[in-house]
Amino acid sequence: MNWGAPDWQKNNILGINYVYDLPFLTKTHSLAGKLLGGWEIAGFVSYASGHPYNIVSGSDVAVVGDNFNQNADRISGCNPNSGPHSRTRWFDAHCFQTPASGTFGNAGRNSTWGPGGGNWDFALYKNGHITERFRYQFRAEFFNVLNHPSFNCDSCIDHGNNNTLGDSSFGQPTGTNDPREIQLALRFMF
Repeated sequence: MNWGAPDWQKNNILGINYVYDLPFLTKTHSLAGKLLGGWEIAGFVSYASGHPYNIVSGSDVAVVGDNFNQNADRISGCNPNSGPHSRTRWFDAHCFQTPASGTFGNAGRNSTWGPGGGNWDFALYKNGHITERFRYQFRAEFFNVLNHPSFNCDSCIDHGNNNTLGDSSFGQPTGTNDPREIQLALRFMF
């Protein structure tokens, strides 16, 4: 039987969305009011625990013609999720070994959990009137505004791509989220 957590499962997810109209000089018709008024900030902050990974042997140990879907052997009493949780080694890779020839491994499907991650997107908007009928909005949007990397193990143990026991990157978080991206836009409304 091959059962376990789904690939997409994350046990803890926090998402905070906010929008705030800055109250400064919103009703003033002076030049200062037109330049400094009408600003709005918005953003989305998200944090989530890691998702599960399936540790496979990477070879056809059971001699059934399938190289990438045979689970590795998990050493009895060893918990790979106990650490070390570092940048160079996320889980205890010593908890796994190649199964004996002609057998299937006993490591459960998706029984090893990868690192969690967080992200903060931020936006600054300037709203104003050109005429009574025409309005504009200038938008400056920052995705991953802090440019903080959230590491994952997607490239080191991704269901048969680079998960061979003994591989140099086995258990190492080698993937990251996207770097900071900045987007500017000018929108006209009528």
